[in-house]
Amino acid sequence: MSEQVTDRTGSTVVVGVDASDTAAHALAYAIGIARRQHARLLLVHALPFTDYRFDVTGRFRAAAPTEEDTAWLDELVAEMTADLDLEVQVVRCLGDPSARLLQAAQEQWADLIVVGQSKSILHRLAGAVGRKLQRRAPVPVMVVP
Repeated sequence: MSEQVTDRTGSTVVVGVDASDTAAHALAYAIGIARRQHARLLLVHALPFTDYRFDVTGRFRAAAPTEEDTAWLDELVAEMTADLDLEVQVVRCLGDPSARLLQAAQEQWADLIVVGQSKSILHRLAGAVGRKLQRRAPVPVMVVP
């Protein structure tokens, strides 16, 4: 997330995406908002540190998202934004999803963060991304079922 927007002349909607159905619903909702508001859409796919792989030296390291790992994301974006006049940017990063979404929202002067509701029981006990964002985000957070 090195590119920063210094001119705040338009709206930006940040949406968290992963391979879940609720993330696809959040993306569809964010696309609708971005179309109505003539806003830019920033998709953030954060691979958490719990995903590990062996590197070429045989060491066990946190995995960075690669183009091959996230080819489904490019297909989903192309399918959902076909024939729409939207500025769409996809950011792939490594780290805690809530922290990365907050970082993207701050760096890009976002007006809204949209995420899908977690269906995991563990997330309900430990805290889902949407709840963390609602507590810490300086902008409105929409949690889509």
